[in-house]
Amino acid sequence: MDRFGSGRPLAWRRCWVLVAALPTALVLAVPPVSAQAPEVSLPQAATSAAPAMHHGADVPPPGMSVDDDVEPEALRSGDSPAIACAGDGESGPRVEVLYARASNVPDRYSSYLASFRTWVGDADSYFSASAAETGGSRRLRFVHNASCALVVHNVVLSPTGDDSFDNTVTELQAAGYTRDDRRYMTFVDANILCGLSGFWADDQPSLENANNHGTLYGRLDAGCWSGHAFAHELTHMLGGVQLSAPNSSGGSHCTDENDIMCYPDAPNYPTMQTECANAANEYRLDCNHDDYFSTAPAAGSYLATHWNVANSAFLMAGSPALTALAPTSGPLAGGTVVTVTGVNFTGATKVTFNGAAGTSLKVVSPTTLKVTAPARSAAGVVNVQVTTSGGTSPANSAAKYSYAGAPSVSSMRPTSGRLAGGTVVTITGVNFTGATRVTFNGVAGTALTVVSATTLKVTTPARTTAGAVNVQVTAPGGRSATGNTAKYTYKA
Repeated sequence: MDRFGSGRPLAWRRCWVLVAALPTALVLAVPPVSAQAPEVSLPQAATSAAPAMHHGADVPPPGMSVDDDVEPEALRSGDSPAIACAGDGESGPRVEVLYARASNVPDRYSSYLASFRTWVGDADSYFSASAAETGGSRRLRFVHNASCALVVHNVVLSPTGDDSFDNTVTELQAAGYTRDDRRYMTFVDANILCGLSGFWADDQPSLENANNHGTLYGRLDAGCWSGHAFAHELTHMLGGVQLSAPNSSGGSHCTDENDIMCYPDAPNYPTMQTECANAANEYRLDCNHDDYFSTAPAAGSYLATHWNVANSAFLMAGSPALTALAPTSGPLAGGTVVTVTGVNFTGATKVTFNGAAGTSLKVVSPTTLKVTAPARSAAGVVNVQVTTSGGTSPANSAAKYSYAGAPSVSSMRPTSGRLAGGTVVTITGVNFTGATRVTFNGVAGTALTVVSATTLKVTTPARTTAGAVNVQVTAPGGRSATGNTAKYTYKA
């Protein structure tokens, strides 16, 4: 295994990035979330084969060695922010953190628990600071307990469970760590490699990108336990860096330093370019925000048209906000599909209409979603609000939806006209606001003008036979009923 004898720079020289299809139909039970992080003993035999395709493993960054354990570090306050609370701490896409050791290795869970929480908090702060550089807000969504403390499971592997990444993944699967809405990041108490993680080679910009779904695993050994290494491997598991990126290294990293994901890796060992001279950028994602992470990519840019880790379902954005609805009204019966435009919709779980949840919610992109309006008993204007892990959008003038009663026709003037059509008819009634159509026995009139909620004008269409016909108005509240007050007579 390549460690320090290659003669290449020490900074993140190579990384194994999984490109094989990981199992997608796993049915084992997920261990319960617990503040005590119960110890789990794993069987000797695996029940699901681990993926086999990978190409090299990260070696330590400067100052670290695979062979030398990182000392425990107390949980800091002030300079290392705690993780963000997110809902119930368990449901939905989340990063789940584990400590794993072979059964013949002493248990150091208690000695390092505070350190794990510190390093994970550091990684979260790197994502947050990187998002702020492009004017956005992103936090990692973790499994946590009711007190918002990071849950770290204590897992016991077989004596060979730490021998390789494949062995570790296989035994984690056998233990039930198989949820398809999880990124399992494991601190492995071994000195075999530095870091390794799963990754999907999928650069499509849609939220249906493979990196938003399915189970992926990452492993950090004791010589590389740190916030930097954690953030590096987790960024891989969120889909960075795609080979199509402008500054791709050709090995799932980047070439424009300083950057937490950039180094001259295999197979090309490319020449690096210092595009961000500030050394602090080594703890930031995506120098110049053009390869894999930006909360505000320019229209038509690579990250606007390819996979952007900032849109990952495993990240929390700032609070959602609405800027437009289409349409802005519908019938009391509900059922209208409303397109909602705004910001920070990734991971939206609910859209409410004055507190009543809409149905068939589909998040199209971080700025667009579709939802079916629920029924309502009384006409009127209601507030529409979107809920994500980042909060609930505030009510505003752009987030109003009108429930309309069904239109009703009470009279017409004139009530008759010639077969050739062309007669301008004034119709009175109720709930005409937003009317889109007036029909004469199913044939649409022309030159429709909605004068008010109770009055409209329309020009009659031609007809071939004389006689009385039904006149019906279609508006957001539905279509008016037929009746004696809604008759128009064509005369020969």
